[in-house]
Amino acid sequence: KAVSSPAARVFGPIWETFGSPKEYPHVGTTYRLTEHFHYWTKHALINAALQPEQFVEIGEALASEAGISRAALSKRVGQLSRFGVQVASRSGLGYQLLTPFEPLSLDALQLPDGLRGSVVRVTESTNADLLAADAAHDPQIRFAEFQTAGRGRRGRVWQAPYGQQLMMSLAWSFASWPDDLGCLPLAVGCRLAETLHRLGATTVQVKWPNDLVVDGCKLGGILLEHRGEIGGACRVIIGLGLN
Repeated sequence: KAVSSPAARVFGPIWETFGSPKEYPHVGTTYRLTEHFHYWTKHALINAALQPEQFVEIGEALASEAGISRAALSKRVGQLSRFGVQVASRSGLGYQLLTPFEPLSLDALQLPDGLRGSVVRVTESTNADLLAADAAHDPQIRFAEFQTAGRGRRGRVWQAPYGQQLMMSLAWSFASWPDDLGCLPLAVGCRLAETLHRLGATTVQVKWPNDLVVDGCKLGGILLEHRGEIGGACRVIIGLGLN
């Protein structure tokens, strides 16, 4: 008789209905079952962390937050593929980002004093943005989660999924045209490689004139553009795309 079983104490005199060990030799005792249940509830937070919910955004809640219908929300989610964002959806469960990302934040970036910064979610090109910006605000830096018209050297297109790369541009004004301006792309590449080495990416190398590579594969690219006249003031825009 399992008189010491918590389940037996709860069910009182009807505990006999559970049957005898001879009748169910392969069934765990009610005491052990309740012990397992106690362990699970005690460690519920740990189990939840080890087995995360796959579909974490409920469509109804998202639609309500955005002030639109579920049908309109579904259309908007479907358009995310244009930005390289992959979303899984399942009726009754919600939506899930297949490749999560952490949005850029100026507070988290901790820019140095004197450097004006901005973050945009979508833009044509951070280089183009700063070329059109007021030079009186230099030095200034601009970050983007996604570029619709990102550019590389020789007019090549630079594409990246939303939030999956570091895309930024830095504007700097010189009082006069630097004599060694042509060496600036290489200097920027070497400095970036040194920084990545300190962060643990010790195999990063610079490939002339403006690429960062790892084991022969391209990790990032640098695009330098300038405006001005020789003998006068010069403004330089340094663009970086880092995988």
